[in-house]
Amino acid sequence: IARVAVDAGHFEEAADHALAAIALFDGLGLEIDAADAAAALSMAYIAMKHNGAALDASESRWTRIEGMPGADNALLRLGIALSSANQARGEYGEIPRYAERMLLIAEASRDARSVVLALLAIGSRYSKIGAPLTSIAVTEGAVRISRENGLWNELARALNNLSTVYISRDLEVAFELGREGMEAARRSGVVMQVDYTTFNHLLVLWTAGRLADLAAHLADAVETVVDEGIRLCLSTVEAWLADATGRQLPELPDAG
Repeated sequence: IARVAVDAGHFEEAADHALAAIALFDGLGLEIDAADAAAALSMAYIAMKHNGAALDASESRWTRIEGMPGADNALLRLGIALSSANQARGEYGEIPRYAERMLLIAEASRDARSVVLALLAIGSRYSKIGAPLTSIAVTEGAVRISRENGLWNELARALNNLSTVYISRDLEVAFELGREGMEAARRSGVVMQVDYTTFNHLLVLWTAGRLADLAAHLADAVETVVDEGIRLCLSTVEAWLADATGRQLPELPDAG
């Protein structure tokens, strides 16, 4: 239930369900199941931008179940959460510990989705530490596997990541990748992915100077985006657009 709630954008509800599951499984002595629930809790925390709490929820669980028989699925989910939280905090050196273990488990079990998620974590790290060509190569592999297996959410993430790298290299390529990523996100039905691909597309339009298209897409985004962090970023884009077109900025809401 917690994972479904995260995908639907109900992050606090997801956290509540995950906490209840952890308490239940811990009480029954089911350590692997409790770790699996902790991974779901961490993903809810990440969605709410509580990345430190996400690490606190999952790091000790990873250490406790690593090497246990039957723990592979839980380790995969914990690895996704720990890689994502470390990336969000800029702790790129921590990502290989989890992503490479994920990759080995996923390859052995022929779990295409987890292979893709491990590749995305590794590719994102390379992008951030200054190896964009390697990042592109790894992420293109994630795109191919996602397409071959009908993994729409993962395909959206991979295309969005590629588009981000290409913004500074080839705007037309970035635009096409972003457009395809938005379509994949819509097909996935995952609210966060729709928000992320939408915002990235706005950045491509701004960078390309396509202000009329930007205005139209921005108006739609203001009505549909759920993620609080991205909604804040939309205000920045609104300010850029107003400044570029000579329009007056809207008044800020009363903080009181």
